[in-house]
Amino acid sequence: MKDRRGNFTIESTLVLPIIFIVTLSTLFLSLFIYQKVILYSISSLTAERISFNWDNSFKDPITGRVSSETLDDLYWRAFQDSISQIFLFGSNEREVVLELPIQNNANGSSSVLKKMQNSAHLLSDSFIGKIVYSNHLVSRKVSVELNRFIQIPKVMKMNNHVYSYVESSITEPVEFIRNIDLLRTYIQELKQRKINQNKVKDAFNQFFDFESPTSFAKHGDAAIYLEKLVKGNKYKLHTSYGIRKIDALDSNGIAHQAYLTFNENQLRSQMVKDIELLNNGEEVRGVIWHFFRKHNQTVTVGPSKAFVSELESKGIVVVIHD
Repeated sequence: MKDRRGNFTIESTLVLPIIFIVTLSTLFLSLFIYQKVILYSISSLTAERISFNWDNSFKDPITGRVSSETLDDLYWRAFQDSISQIFLFGSNEREVVLELPIQNNANGSSSVLKKMQNSAHLLSDSFIGKIVYSNHLVSRKVSVELNRFIQIPKVMKMNNHVYSYVESSITEPVEFIRNIDLLRTYIQELKQRKINQNKVKDAFNQFFDFESPTSFAKHGDAAIYLEKLVKGNKYKLHTSYGIRKIDALDSNGIAHQAYLTFNENQLRSQMVKDIELLNNGEEVRGVIWHFFRKHNQTVTVGPSKAFVSELESKGIVVVIHD
């Protein structure tokens, strides 16, 4: 009978290294997969934050909160959203690229870069990659590409480079519904008014031939300009605070008032009259105050921001022509 002493020692010497290597490989493989999942999650979160907050560059990148007083320009979609990319066929400038990591003192030179930087600032400097925005008019998207290197012993002969790529489409449901509703309204109006090609040409010629002065010498000149602008007429209406002289009342019942020189006490005396007319809702359905620059005026046109906010809270629209 053969002597089996020492078999356990020999088998342990052979099997234990194999078990150790398999265990270590499984551990580092799990670590690699974990890092890849984390990187993909961060990329996805960053892309979603950018696309969700795209309609306002002042939104908080985490909560999406924004003040009602901090808004982008009215026509930012037309002039600040890289819409010119659709005409750059075959060009390398069709995309706006933000390299990562970004510098602490880096400021976006455009509205697009600012929106991407708001969320990119939340990323760690250990992430290398880029954020890309592309606008194809009917399709807008943000892509986030992140790279990260993890420390794995060379003896494991594993890839220590973790990579992720995520795309997120930019959708604005409210703006889409608004545009569709606007289109339906205009199509219906054009059909009802039986607009033909000649009428369209006349309207364009009238619009482009109408010159807007930069300033006025007196209130009467501004009032005459306002009458032509809104196609309205002068009116006098009685209120409990006295007679209200309206510079131009248009066909829709909107009262337009021109202002050159003023003080807030004078404005408040007129404000109470307009509020009463608005509340009655008979002759006047809306009120718009137009503030113009007077000749040789160097100060800011219009009342203070606090007073403008007060007017708007009362239902009076303020338009500053400057």
